[in-house]
Amino acid sequence: MKKKRSNDSPGREKWNKILLVMKLKIMLVLLSCLPISATVYSQDSKLSLRVENASLEEVIWDLQKRTGFVFMYGTREIDGVHGLNIDAKELTVKEILEQCLKGTGLTSEISGDAVIIRKAASQQEMVILKGKVQDERGGALPGVTVQVKGTTVGVSADIKGEFILSIPRRDDIVLVFSFVGMIKQEIAWKGETTLEVVMKEEIKAIEEMVVTGYSVFRKGDYVGAITVVRGEDVYVAGETSIDQMLQGVIPGMSVITRSGQVGSSPKIRVRGTSTLLGNQEPVWVVDGVIQRDPLPVPDNNMSMSADINEMREIASNAIAWLNPLDIETITVLKDASATAIYGSQAANGVIVITTKKARAGDIAVSYSGNFSIGQRPRYALYDLMNSQEAMQFSKELYLARESYTMEVMPIGYGGLIQRLQNKEITYDELIAEYRQMERQNTDWFALLFRNSFNHGHNISISGGTEKVMSRNSFNLQQQKGEAIGNDMLTFTASSNTTFRLGENLLLNMLLNGSVRETSGFAYGVSPFNYAYNTTRTIPMYNEDGTFFYHEKSGKYSTVNTSNNKYNYNIQNELDNTGNNNATKTFGSTVDLRWKIFTDLEYQGLFSYNVSSSEIKTYATELSFHVTQTRGYEYGVVLPNSVEELASQLPFGGLVQIENAMNRDYSFRNSLVYNKTFNDAHRLILQLGIEARSATTNGNTNTRYGYLRYRGESFASVPLSYVQGTVTRPSTLHEEMRDNARIVDRKN
Repeated sequence: MKKKRSNDSPGREKWNKILLVMKLKIMLVLLSCLPISATVYSQDSKLSLRVENASLEEVIWDLQKRTGFVFMYGTREIDGVHGLNIDAKELTVKEILEQCLKGTGLTSEISGDAVIIRKAASQQEMVILKGKVQDERGGALPGVTVQVKGTTVGVSADIKGEFILSIPRRDDIVLVFSFVGMIKQEIAWKGETTLEVVMKEEIKAIEEMVVTGYSVFRKGDYVGAITVVRGEDVYVAGETSIDQMLQGVIPGMSVITRSGQVGSSPKIRVRGTSTLLGNQEPVWVVDGVIQRDPLPVPDNNMSMSADINEMREIASNAIAWLNPLDIETITVLKDASATAIYGSQAANGVIVITTKKARAGDIAVSYSGNFSIGQRPRYALYDLMNSQEAMQFSKELYLARESYTMEVMPIGYGGLIQRLQNKEITYDELIAEYRQMERQNTDWFALLFRNSFNHGHNISISGGTEKVMSRNSFNLQQQKGEAIGNDMLTFTASSNTTFRLGENLLLNMLLNGSVRETSGFAYGVSPFNYAYNTTRTIPMYNEDGTFFYHEKSGKYSTVNTSNNKYNYNIQNELDNTGNNNATKTFGSTVDLRWKIFTDLEYQGLFSYNVSSSEIKTYATELSFHVTQTRGYEYGVVLPNSVEELASQLPFGGLVQIENAMNRDYSFRNSLVYNKTFNDAHRLILQLGIEARSATTNGNTNTRYGYLRYRGESFASVPLSYVQGTVTRPSTLHEEMRDNARIVDRKN
């Protein structure tokens, strides 16, 4: 047997194992370091980065996480760098940093795996610039943008037009001042620390055109008195019709609103007063088409009753259907030259409106809305007596015994004395009622009025190609008037589509429609007049919650009685009388333009319009108005009594309905020759023919025996009124009346 070598001893074998383990650990450490070194970016490595409105510090942290570079910088040096918008694709870190640091006075340097950001050697010094921006009249311009050209460094002027900007001291600094409606200015900075800038208004010279409805002229080529305004310049939020917005806008034109009710149409006078057919209204022309009143009855028609004239106060007019936000321009032809275009109907003036047309471009959706809140009337706005003052005045008037009558002051101290003399009340009761009336102070304005609320919403959709362009608009307007019960709701829609059928042929199609509903008052019911003229000693309600009635003379009573005073409560009248108006319109127009030659154009137009209007005015048997006709209070006489048989309206109330349906069309053909000679002389010749037709069907009907609370049915009544005269349609009722007279004589 061989002996073991001395070097194979157990101690040496142990050391060999230890060395082997150390070698394995070293290899593992080296292998673990290999992935780390693989993720370290070199200076030439490229990456993509996209940030919006970020600060420089946010960009640095992002780059440090993604690249492994160590960034070294001063916090104060980078604090002022904000609003960075970077969209880098496959750029090095150095290139990305150059975009971020452009114009900031900072520079970057890469050394190994470290990125150092510091001030540039030539741009270390920063200067604080203070300035003020004004307009040509010396007014401050808040919100002006002040920016260092070519950089993202900039500020906005405050409410006083002042700004403070930190900029590097360099010779190539240019400041850019920009503001909406002002000309952009670029000012080279010369090292000053204060700066005053005056900005000029940006005025775009546009050649003003005059649209007469038949033709379009340059203003210098038109002879006559005209006024042209843009629709956006006269628009008033909260108003629903363009005629309500023209007040005080057109020189020499008066706009008078005769009623305070919501939805009432103002009276417009362009050329004073005309007696032609009793009509004083101007002619309205929209996109070349003459508009007609839905209720074409001459103004101030003496043949119509006062009630009919009153119920027409809130009826719509010729342009109530037109959305004010669709109007492009308004041209008012004010002198006699308008009659050369439209004939004798233009004697009162002509108002020509053009609407917005479709334009090519991407589809655009626009919404605009507005709302307004108005304050209801209050006693603090008027110099009126309260209850205590009214009672003291009535007492002094009675005690003076001068020109005092119960007609002047029927409710007050004199009325209490009269009841005392008639032994209806005792002296103690007189004092108690006097004190109660002193403390009454009924707030009629609070009971009959509210804060008005108007809101409107408009949506327009436009766009298209050069060959097909379209514009559509939808408008909703609601008005809740100050007087409770006076409301209006209007919805309009319009569509305008233009087809370009070649270089010389243009076809324009317009569609429009509207629905308008208005509610108001009738038969002399006026909440404001009542609240303004009625003493505050009268309550609206009794202590048990029922209506408190006071006597009122029945001025329109048809019954010959010694006492024609009846019970009256204003809220009862508002509940049992009313005026409702509903108007619907639809219009369509096709307009064709064909440029035959350079100076010769064919113009063709066809339009068709239809409108319907219904006005409903009613008074129930519970109203004061019907009580005057009936001759006695509702429910106080027995059936088949002498009073009932003698009454002209023993059952029900009355309703007046006026309907009108208008249909009109127009067809026009014309050739227009427009030639300019030697850039100095222009010749315009127009030859055409037009055919128009307008048809109106309508009726006005008054029915008695109206039972509003019984399904709006009608009861049989003995007599009815036609234009103020009394007719007897039934022999039976005539006999009943004669028998009642005989019985009355016997009694």
